[in-house]
Amino acid sequence: MTDILKSVLGLVEARSAKLALSALIISTLLVAGALAIVSVNYDNGWKFEVPPTFKLAFVVAYFVIFVASWFILYLLNSKDAADVYSEVRELLKGGWLVSYRANIGPVSQVVTVPERQTQCQIVINPDNMKLELAFKLKNNPLFRDDEKQQIRDVGFRYNEDGGYTMFYYFTGQRTINSDIAESLVTDGSTDEIPIEIFGRVTFAKPSRGQLVNEMAGRWYDLNGNICRLFALLDMKKVAEIKQEPFERVRLLDVPIHKKYFDADMGEVTFSRST
Repeated sequence: MTDILKSVLGLVEARSAKLALSALIISTLLVAGALAIVSVNYDNGWKFEVPPTFKLAFVVAYFVIFVASWFILYLLNSKDAADVYSEVRELLKGGWLVSYRANIGPVSQVVTVPERQTQCQIVINPDNMKLELAFKLKNNPLFRDDEKQQIRDVGFRYNEDGGYTMFYYFTGQRTINSDIAESLVTDGSTDEIPIEIFGRVTFAKPSRGQLVNEMAGRWYDLNGNICRLFALLDMKKVAEIKQEPFERVRLLDVPIHKKYFDADMGEVTFSRST
């Protein structure tokens, strides 16, 4: 019963279902009010009787009011969803290849994580007309493959030089891969850790009829856990160089090797693939 209720509520959450439900309520209230006016009378007591000549008219009126209400609500909703950045969002839709710079171990001074790339699909959510970034993670040095990671907090800013900046933010649980899990002391109940990232990339608006093909900027590890995981890989590399056994550690005990922890993880580049 609970699953059925969740399914019904999920349908109602869709924009089209919300508009239809609102139109149904509006048309029902209007027709019910009209019925009450012409059908309720007091003749030796209150009576409710629909005049025969009005029965078909009320059925037709109900249908017409429902369609008209839905159409008006649709137009109003579409107008509210559109804003000054609607055109910019259209220029970003499609497939992208996201590149991150290589990570050099702060102690070993060798590349612990090479330059990596991941696929990203930028889409417009039809319910709110906002952008979403869907990443397809494969062979990630830290986390298990996950093709369902979506970033829904995306915003824009118009820059003084005439270009734009896109901001994106994600917070949630990520499952670490088996190699990382074997190097950490955990409570044994889960291999998930919380991460919180923020990114900003700039791009220029192309000439009419063309799409944006390149965006570049920087990304940030806000809660420090990705920095710690990179440092953990460096600790393992140092142990390998010294030919010493590596002892498992708690994630919070892994040091962050930055003089001033500013969360800056380096450059990130978006290149259009489709």
